[in-house]
Amino acid sequence: MARGSVDMNLLFTLGEVQRLVRAYADKQAARYGITRAQWAVLAKVERSEGLKQSELAELAGSNAAATTPTAASTASICARPRVRCSAS
Repeated sequence: MARGSVDMNLLFTLGEVQRLVRAYADKQAARYGITRAQWAVLAKVERSEGLKQSELAELAGSNAAATTPTAASTASICARPRVRCSAS
């Protein structure tokens, strides 16, 4: 392998690992009736309570407008008596 080049097999393997991790996260979130995006919002809120919507959006890697529907639906999920709002 030449200096500075990237092994394409490594990149392919990393892509596969990412796909498998996302599939696993989707299954785990679905057990609680939520999406992976909602699970991510819950995890970020749990780690940093009191965040402003814009701060939450920055942590989530999106804009504030895109975070609103996820945050709103996540809040309604937390209101359900059977769901413990913990991302751990």
